[in-house]
Amino acid sequence: MEKVPFVICGEQKTGEHQVLEFGPKEKRTKICLPEITDSDIQKMSKGETEAMHELSIDEIINFYSKVGKLWGSITYEKREELVDLTCAVTGYSKEMVELGMKQICWMLTKEYLEATVQSDLGDKRLLDEWITRAESSVHCQPRGKMLHILAGNVPSVAIMSILRGSLTKNVNIIKMSNRDLITPSYFVQAFYDIDPEHPITKSTSVLYWPHTNQEIFNKIISFVNAVSVWGGHDTIQETRRSTPQGVELLEFGPRRGIHFVGKEAFHELEKATINAAHDLTLFDQECCFSPQMTFVEGDVEKYAESLARSLEEENARLPKGYADPKFHANITNARMYSRFRGHKVHSSAKTEWTIIVAQTMDDLPTHPLGRTIFVIPVKDLTESLNYIGPETQVVAIEPYSRAVDLREALTLRGVDRVTQLGKMGYFAVGSPHEGMYPLSRMVRWVKMRQ
Repeated sequence: MEKVPFVICGEQKTGEHQVLEFGPKEKRTKICLPEITDSDIQKMSKGETEAMHELSIDEIINFYSKVGKLWGSITYEKREELVDLTCAVTGYSKEMVELGMKQICWMLTKEYLEATVQSDLGDKRLLDEWITRAESSVHCQPRGKMLHILAGNVPSVAIMSILRGSLTKNVNIIKMSNRDLITPSYFVQAFYDIDPEHPITKSTSVLYWPHTNQEIFNKIISFVNAVSVWGGHDTIQETRRSTPQGVELLEFGPRRGIHFVGKEAFHELEKATINAAHDLTLFDQECCFSPQMTFVEGDVEKYAESLARSLEEENARLPKGYADPKFHANITNARMYSRFRGHKVHSSAKTEWTIIVAQTMDDLPTHPLGRTIFVIPVKDLTESLNYIGPETQVVAIEPYSRAVDLREALTLRGVDRVTQLGKMGYFAVGSPHEGMYPLSRMVRWVKMRQ
């Protein structure tokens, strides 16, 4: 059994109050977690916000860049344990977890952190100073205590949420997902390895409770000033219902990605499908940006055959991890249903990947995820606009030169991001997220007339 600590205002706490099991029956991993007591909750409720407020934004960025260097070091003593436990709990392959670690280390560079603050707020000095804007002096004050309700499908998302809270000088209270009990805990433990007395270390808390324990949630939500929630429809809806009026709520709910492939892509088809396969493979298609369908101008069978070869190559580079048997069953059922309906199915020998080619959107099975893509032919990419709505987070287009003509129609229909094939899982520095600049909502914009 592995004891994964909670951190309560910088102090680690272990125990065996909760025991969760992960992995296949023949190789179960047991994770032991401590109890959350009223004393813990009271300590978090009284946690000092002033020390965070007194930090300069440069001091915050310097602290996190040190954490990034530590996490990126192959000599970091907790690194191997972190990777192994993340694989065991999330089911992702070691190669996928290592890729996630690289993404996190990139986010923890001074260049990324400074660019994030500058782009989200327009001027990072606003966090430290009063800046003249027209007839007012404007300043960004932290909201206070911020609760992060995390999803566990992408390790870097947890770190992104934590960073945003700190960059706006808020005190972070982090509720882990049972999908990933490792990344947030080990990330916050690294604060202690950098500086146990740092205000970020001493003010941060990371813990877990089952979603059925409404009592703990109600106690914590009663004293926080902002909530950042990630997850499925049920998690978002429950959090929305339970968040008091006046508490800022940032929602990052379930969405999907789509590929648009123009006829010009067939001039360099292998390049296009290699990039498409990477989008589909990232974190086993469990992300809001993951493509679920592709609209193709041209020979869909030729495209599918090339994509099948590319998926075999990508699977060798980023193998699929462990999944519960029901997920494999869902993929098998989708394949069987599609063949019954007359769709052409290309697939791996097992359930590593699946391509379903259908002539129309009619009679498609329920999407099983697990590296499955629906491929639909269109005479012109503009036909695909009929299937775009607010549920689509990102559209990747090949060739990218076609994006200029399509971006207005796509974003009017609810798409937040237009990008290239192969880039769906990589957010450009300075870009908004889910139609907003999150940091601008994690602060209170205050003013004084000149």
